[in-house]
Amino acid sequence: MAYRKKIYKLGSCNEYEYTWAGNYGAKGEKRAPREKPTKEQIEKQNQRNREIRMRRLLTLNFSPGDYWVTLKYKKGYRPEPYVVKKDVRNFIKRLRCRYKSRGMPLKFVIRMEIGKFGGVHIHMVVNDIGGTGKLIAKEWEKVQQNAGVNIQYLRDEGDYDALAKYITKKPKGRALEQLSMFEPEEQKQFISYSCSRNLIRPEPEVRECKHWTMRRILQDGPKPTPGYYIDKSTIVQGINPFTGYSYLRYTERKLERKRGDPPWK
Repeated sequence: MAYRKKIYKLGSCNEYEYTWAGNYGAKGEKRAPREKPTKEQIEKQNQRNREIRMRRLLTLNFSPGDYWVTLKYKKGYRPEPYVVKKDVRNFIKRLRCRYKSRGMPLKFVIRMEIGKFGGVHIHMVVNDIGGTGKLIAKEWEKVQQNAGVNIQYLRDEGDYDALAKYITKKPKGRALEQLSMFEPEEQKQFISYSCSRNLIRPEPEVRECKHWTMRRILQDGPKPTPGYYIDKSTIVQGINPFTGYSYLRYTERKLERKRGDPPWK
């Protein structure tokens, strides 16, 4: 196998993935023996892949100052899944029209969720166009009178890893018990998410590397692109037990420019 490099350019940061045969990238090394994964290992890996895809999607399409919104129903009201789905469609339609009237596109990631006490609510990441909080509250009130809205700004947390985990998580404990009261097809609506079609989907640049390039990176560590720095907390190296190939992953982030800095910094 060649020494392969993938680069995901996500605006505020770049993610790098290197894959090769052998432990250290030495020329002629063969990949490690593969293991047959268990059902639990497969599910854990699939979940991690969902989190990574969501994190990249959020990082590429949203910025600090955009919104994390929770649309609630009035206390004690337990709507059927088809009602919630209808409300979501109605709300998105109204909000899209309001955005369009201002000449702005509506971008969102949305998920229905059921709480541990059976309360249904809707989570949403949405782009800000100025006065967005009041706009969201007004349109949701038209869909569900006397309902509640919780609105927070997206924090500048780098790559939105925690948010991606929350959006893609599966119900556990009492929330899972509440979910089990619905039919299987209805349950799917509470464990999946949907996105607006205008979101940019992260696609990697794929390059081939020489074995000596790989060896240098592993010996000396990765070097950042000018204007970026390596986030050391993101450096992960190991061997994938399912494929037998070694890997290295890390993220570089843009340096914050200060007044007086040269334009190339």
